[in-house]
This record gives sequence, C-alpha cells and structure tokens, in this order.
Amino acid sequence: MILYSSSSEAFRLDVETNQITDKIRDSFQRRLGYLPSPSEQHAWNNSLQFMERIIRNSQVPGDCGVLIEFNIPSTSKRIDFLIAGRDSEQRDNFVIVELKQWETAKATDQPDIVSTFTGGRQQNVTHPSYQAWSYKQFLVDMNEAIQQGDFVGHACAYLHNYVKKSNEPLLESQYQDIIQDAPIYFKDDYQKLQEYLFHHLCNGHGINTLYLIENGRLRPSRKLMDHVAGLFNGNNEFILLDEQKVVFETILSHASNPQRKTVILVEGGPGTGKSVISVNAFGQLLQRGKNVHFVAPNAAFRSVMIESLTRQMPRSRARIRSLFKGSSVFWDSPDNFYDVLVVDEAHRLKN
Repeated sequence: MILYSSSSEAFRLDVETNQITDKIRDSFQRRLGYLPSPSEQHAWNNSLQFMERIIRNSQVPGDCGVLIEFNIPSTSKRIDFLIAGRDSEQRDNFVIVELKQWETAKATDQPDIVSTFTGGRQQNVTHPSYQAWSYKQFLVDMNEAIQQGDFVGHACAYLHNYVKKSNEPLLESQYQDIIQDAPIYFKDDYQKLQEYLFHHLCNGHGINTLYLIENGRLRPSRKLMDHVAGLFNGNNEFILLDEQKVVFETILSHASNPQRKTVILVEGGPGTGKSVISVNAFGQLLQRGKNVHFVAPNAAFRSVMIESLTRQMPRSRARIRSLFKGSSVFWDSPDNFYDVLVVDEAHRLKN
C-alpha cells in the first residue's frame, strides 16, 4: 500500500499549495476505511514541509519519483519518504529518508537501540539510522524489481527538529557502524542532506524506477539466500540427528522437484526435533533458490528461531525477519506465489 506517489515536482507543488496532508489523509481513508489520527496528520504536515524545502534546495530534477508512506509488504511498517532518480553515472538509485520529529534522545548499551520520548512515554526504540537501513535492506533483499533492475538503494535519517548536542548521544561510538550505512542528519544539517540527495539523484528520471518498485513482486534475492545459508554453517543448534536427517531429505526430495502440490506432515512429540527439521529445510530450500517462507503462528517462537540463527551476527536479524511470518499475513497473497511454506505448529494456523 502506498498513500502518495508522484514526481518530485508535483510533490513540491502539493506542499506549496497546502494539499499534501489532505491528499495523504484521503488516500489513507480510501484504502483503510478510517481516518488517520490527528497526531499522524500533524506529523505529515510538519515533516513534509521540511522535506519540500530540502528537495527544492537540493536542485534534484523535477522528474525524480516520490513515494510517501510506502507500506512494506507483509508487515505493518511504513517508509516515510522514498525518492528515486539517477546519479551522475546514470545508475538508477532510490533513497529512503526516515523522518523524525524528535528533539532529544539518550544512548543505551544495546546495539542499535536508543531511548527517547515517543508514544506518550520514554521508551527504547531502534536508532533512526538502523530503522532507515533496515527498510532499505528489506527492499533490496525482497523486491524482485530492484534485484532485476540492479537499482542501488540508499538510506538516511532526518531529525528536522533535533539540535545536535556537543556530545551527541545518537552519534556515540556504538552507533557508528550503522551511521556509515545510513547517515543521520539533524536540524542544522539541511545542506548536507541536500548534497546527499543531489549526489544520488542529480540526473532525475526516477518515475519508471518508482513504478517498478511499487509493483515489484516479493521474492528473496540471491544475496539473501546465500546470506541465510551462511548462518547455518557451524551452528551446532541445527545439526540433524538420525531420523531427523531422513525426514529432512524426504522434504527436500518432494519440494525441490515437485510433480504436484504436496503437503508433508512431520509428526512427533516434544523434543523430537520437529523445529530443527523445519528450520533446516527452510534454509536449504532457500539456498536452492526457492521462494520459501517460514510460518510460525507463535511470535515468541519466531523470535527464538531468528535469535538462534543470528547469534553471531545480530544485525542479520533485520534481514531475515522478512522471511519469518505469522499465519495471518497471507490472506491476500496471489495464487501459486510461494514455492514452499515451512510451517511450525500447523494446527495453530488461522483460517
């Protein structure tokens, strides 16, 4: 779902004529059947005024493409702002801008986690750079149009109300790796952000790129497949024993060369290794190029599986989380879209 899509020139005009919030609100109501909250409308009105000035003063061409409130497929997350165009070498680029109205934040001792006042209380949330990077990585890993078009993805965060402190918590050493991947810009960094956008989008021609991204099918990229396969190497938690190996190979033989649609049920009491079999089958089928997802109705179990796979590479959690789903997200999937669904606790699937 996308609430707003246009050229950068049309976006600027909609902001200048005070129509942008009305258009997004009307699209929201038309698509979801209810009105967005007043606070969300206020956030659009406020943040997009800043982005209009950034786009205008960056001098990117008017035929760049702009998406606002782009719902990441099969999740509840929305990308605040995405703009597409070509750089000086005529490569097709897109840039995700995570917009925040924060004014203060505190560092924590947890990787990529900060503390700020949001949602009416002080709470721990992901660093804005991490949030922007994870959205970009999802699209690169899962959007078939981006993979086939060899589009180059970039991400950054813009905190337009935030005055950078002399010892800024959001720039502390534990966040430097993610900031390298997704720069963070504060209230007085508007010129740096303008230069960043111009560098990646200076040759415009982003409308077609935008269309392809909007309509790209979800399918794991080859790089993501190889990355997940690497997570199994040397991971003793997922070694198959005796009859587990027999069941695993039986699953692969049916799923790798299907003559017809097949359902395989793996039965066994607690502790017999059903989950070890399922996650190994998932990893191996992904490595073989199948469009496969791991389905587990229990969110806690999904988290445990992701944690076990990524214990040595914590930042991989954001990349592989898109492949682990609850059963309620498939209701509008096209027929025959997935090659294989590996389901844990199938008796808990929702109708």
